Amino acid sequence: MQRTAIELAWKALEGRDVGKLASDSGSRRSAGHLLLPFFEDRLIVDLEGKKVLWRGKEADETSALLALHYLAGCGPELPSGDLVPFNRAEGGDAYYGAFKRRIIDRLASEFGRDPASLIRAGLTIGGMDVAMGAAGLEVIVFPKVVLTLIVWEGDEDVPAAANVLFDAMALDMLSTEDLAVMGSLVIARLIKARNAL
Repeated sequence: MQRTAIELAWKALEGRDVGKLASDSGSRRSAGHLLLPFFEDRLIVDLEGKKVLWRGKEADETSALLALHYLAGCGPELPSGDLVPFNRAEGGDAYYGAFKRRIIDRLASEFGRDPASLIRAGLTIGGMDVAMGAAGLEVIVFPKVVLTLIVWEGDEDVPAAANVLFDAMALDMLSTEDLAVMGSLVIARLIKARNAL
């Protein structure tokens, strides 16, 4: 019988020391659970019951998988501050075209006409304004996974441009697919936040 991705992710955490998992991941241990910061909120990772909860309900499978992969990939190292593009990830060159279309180009088209809206939306999901491009935003998805989004304003003559950079440490902790999914998740949350303003 083939195991699902979520079953494999739980399997990777079996036998791991809960205290070390908490310390390495930047989460807090509480009664057999890990309280894992996630954007401006937190996930509750129930290691015994094999559940990931968000706001009192089971988290969607995408968020749960990312959380489990993050926990499995964490070590004691801290983010390096070295910002790198997606194509620096293992196999990232092969997937870069899709990443650019789905994430970078979408970022440019959604926020390129009004870069300040990127900052306004970003602050509502726990992001921080950084001095890059016309607008720069640092988003901490998990304590050790930081994405930096940059937008350059466009006009009638010059199209808007954007980029998404990862702290280099994330490339060692997560798969290329996880990084792509995380990029999509961040963009979707930003668009939703902007539309709610």
